[in-house]
Parts: sequence; C-alpha cells; structure tokens
Amino acid sequence: MSELLTAIAPLAFGGADVAATDYLQTRGWLYADRFTEGPSGTETFSDEVALWGAALSGRGFFETRELTLEDVVLTDWVPRAPGRYHTREAANARTEAAHRILEQSADHVVYSADGKTSMVQGGIGCLRLAAKEIGGQEVKFLSATSSGVVHKGFVVALSLDQYNEVADVIDDRGGVRCTVAGRLRFWKADEKIDLFLSATVPRVYLGVDELRTGSLSPTDLPPIHVTPAVTFEAEDAEYFTFSHFHPADPREVNRAVEWMAGYATDRYHGRVTTDFDELVTRFPDTAAPLKTLMNPEVPYEEIAEIFIRQLSEHNFTVVTNNIRKVVMGDSYEVSGGQVGAFGAGARAEGFVQLQGIDLPVLAEELGRLRLALRERGTAADQDIAIGEVAQAEEAAREGDEERAFKHLKRAGRWALSVATEIGTSVATTALSRALG
Repeated sequence: MSELLTAIAPLAFGGADVAATDYLQTRGWLYADRFTEGPSGTETFSDEVALWGAALSGRGFFETRELTLEDVVLTDWVPRAPGRYHTREAANARTEAAHRILEQSADHVVYSADGKTSMVQGGIGCLRLAAKEIGGQEVKFLSATSSGVVHKGFVVALSLDQYNEVADVIDDRGGVRCTVAGRLRFWKADEKIDLFLSATVPRVYLGVDELRTGSLSPTDLPPIHVTPAVTFEAEDAEYFTFSHFHPADPREVNRAVEWMAGYATDRYHGRVTTDFDELVTRFPDTAAPLKTLMNPEVPYEEIAEIFIRQLSEHNFTVVTNNIRKVVMGDSYEVSGGQVGAFGAGARAEGFVQLQGIDLPVLAEELGRLRLALRERGTAADQDIAIGEVAQAEEAAREGDEERAFKHLKRAGRWALSVATEIGTSVATTALSRALG
C-alpha cells in the first residue's frame, strides 16, 4: 500500500469539524429513503477509482440509472467518508501528511500538529453498520472495492436475503468476490442535508437488485484492509488515531483496537471518545458509540449535542440549521459547554474568549514564543506544541480569535511556562485563558 495505515494524527484547525461532521453524516444513512433514482441508462464498472472518478466529475454519472459493478469485493465495512479518498483535496492532504512525520517505526507513524490536514482528512477511516430499515425494507450497507482497500470503496445496499447469500463467506474470509447490479441512488437536491465537508463529493450508493457470481471465484480475493479511525481527548486537545487489520482474523481486529486504546492512554493519558463498530462495542464509555449514533429512536438533536461543542462557529450554524430541517423543530436546549441553545434563530455564545487582547500584539509575542520553544524543544509532544503556537500566531495575524483560541488551548502547559519565562505577557494571558 502507498501510505502508512497505523498512525496517530493530531487534529489541525478544522479537524474537530471533520471528526464531528463525519459522524453526523453517518447518521444520514438512516434517511436513505430520501434518496432518489437517476434517469434511465446503463453503465458498468470494475474498478472503484473509475467509478468514483465518474461520480466526482459528473461525466454522465447521474444520467445512469442502472449500474453494474463487475467482480468487486463486498465487505461488511464501509468508508467513513465515502468518496473523499478520491478527491484532489484528499490526495493533497495525504501528500502533505507524509511530510509532517515526527516519528516512524515498523508499526506506526506520528504526524506533527502543524500540518493543516491529516490522513483522516485524506479519506482514511472505516465503519461497520448494522442492518437498517429503509422504506420498510431491511438493508445492509456494504463496501464494494476492487483493490481490497475499504476506504476507497463504493457503498452498496443489499436486502437481508441477498446478504444472507454471502454472509458466511464474508465472515470466513473478510469479503466475497461477486458482480452486483442495481439502481444508483443519490440524495435529492431539494432535500439534501448539507452536512458534507466537500460539496464536490456526491452522496450516492447502489441499491442492489441482482447479486451473482462474476468471472472470478467468490474466494479469489485481494488482501483486504480495514482502517478504523477514532478520536480521543487528551489535555483538552482532540486527536485521531487509526490502525488497520484484515477482517477475517478476529485477532487482528482485537490487536488494532488494543493498539489504538493503548496509544491513546499510555502515550497521551487520553480517553477514546468515538467508536467505529455498530455491531460490537470496541471502546466502552465513548461519547458517541455507533449503537447510539445510528439508533433511529435517538433524536437527531441529542446526537448533535454530543458533537456541537467541537464545531467551528460556521459549521455550528450549518449543523443547527440542518437539525431543524431533519426534525422539523424550532429550538433545542444544550446544557453545559460553550453552547447555550441551538435551533431556529439560535446563536452560538462564548466561542471567542480572547476579548480584550490585542491580536496584532498577541501575534508578535507568539512569534517570539515559537522561536523560544523551538530552541528548547526536543520531544515529539513539544514539536506538537510548537506547531499549535505557530497556527495560533497565524490566526491572530488574520484576526481570527476563535481559531487562535483553539490552537492555544492545544498548545499545553509547556508553552505557557516558556511564555511566562520569556516575559511575553499578552501571550501568557491568552494561554492562561485557553488552558483554564
């Protein structure tokens, strides 16, 4: 594979939006009966790169109603953000992440915090979902991939009867080779829930009408790679961590889970906050287990409440407006944190906590602090702090108080101690407020 798949990636600015919005998007599969069929026409694909290339470019893709995927591998796991991997932005994110490596060994790589993106923003990440009742029918969402790399795949929906035909092989080998044909379904433009981080990625899946053996044997499989991604909190900062495994071997799944949990707790003294498997609880006491996130009996506004405090003010507004569209309500109360209420006409209060601080002066002092930190820093976590201070400096120069505050909050106590030591009083005050 071209990229390292066992890693930890600290969330740069906007990363918390990625974490929260990705999980909110996943909830959208509960509303799959709002998807509509495209006009008539047929097309055949045997490669997910070509398939997503057509979807992303719009080259006749939505003039296609009937779609055939030949000799693809179906797996129980689906991309966390279907299609994102194939965008130009995601490719750039992965390329940049490769230049932001602090530490590397045989089984993991650690990225620096000053990278603007992370591998997750580059499309890495998988989920496993339980069967869903869509429009009165039980369906199972799977990923179709020719490469065996699940986060590159295309989402397909099988009836439970169809799924039962291949479930044993998938359980035994991690996937099954077959040909599927059906009708492409995409979100109706007039009912679209605007929770997508990139408007260039269409929300689509294939509703399977026909499932059959193709030219290759059902057990003729490439190596299958599943890469779950979760978030964890440590010292008031949030991080992604991910690992990969072959789904046919339960020991590999358990090793991946143990690695992610141990890395979060042992290295960062943190706590895993999200999960990736709706069928099996992998991390106890998470803020948003998939069993809750994908439970149609749990109101959408309760799900949003879990994530709302992680969002930027812009995405806060987008999410709250769309909550109203989904649940047709007017106002919802949120207790604690920085948000007092959300819904129609609600306003986010308390996002900006640098009031009274001269931002140009703060930027100048953060520049001095950054140089001082660089002279003193030797450890990996200190490099992370330097990157956060650098991004806070850039935000302060641009007059973005919210972004500056977020990065100062992630800079940590070492940055505060050095700021105090070198006499940067404005930076010291700002860091003190951010760290509490």
